[in-house]
Amino acid sequence: MHQQGHECQVAHDGYAGLGLALSESFDVIILDWMLPGIDGLTICQQIRRNSSAKVILLTAKAGVNDRVNGLDQGADDYVVKPFSLRELEARVRQLTRVSRRRAQIEAPLTRVLRHGRLEVDTQSYTVTYEHKEIPLTPTELKLLAYMMERPESLLTRAQLAKGVNEADKSDVNLHNITTHLSNLRRKLQQATGDPVIRTVYGIGYRLG
Repeated sequence: MHQQGHECQVAHDGYAGLGLALSESFDVIILDWMLPGIDGLTICQQIRRNSSAKVILLTAKAGVNDRVNGLDQGADDYVVKPFSLRELEARVRQLTRVSRRRAQIEAPLTRVLRHGRLEVDTQSYTVTYEHKEIPLTPTELKLLAYMMERPESLLTRAQLAKGVNEADKSDVNLHNITTHLSNLRRKLQQATGDPVIRTVYGIGYRLG
């Protein structure tokens, strides 16, 4: 089945959806939270452990805690019912672009992450803006690299802490992540003159 230029497959319950998600390769998975059989949040956890597909969680749960929970379990985006089909299509296009950019980033010969005129060299572990180096601590640099690999994603503190800890087997807790983020944002704004990292109140952070 083809929709809006995408090749699509549909599953009508949680068991079928999980099997499909884990047996085939997808760029984006639109996942309903309240599926029969296995709920979407459980499926999302399994997808995140076994697949690099982007996940849009589709749900009527509109509370901040629900949004944070969905993002913490691995969703890349969160759409609340009722929703506009045009908005959903735009979010799919956005995440498809992210997947393609990440594939380019992870190519063997690619080592530089870019966000505008900001660059992170993942081999020499240096950060520059307009070719001028920005001195960052190792944790600040890992945080920035993690976010630049996911330039369109809204990331919670828990996701950022997990990303940094998995990068070097460290144990940065949520309180320390907040401190590192604050320092990183200050240094980037001083160097660039712009708020490179923006806060989405009550949920998390994304690149500006």
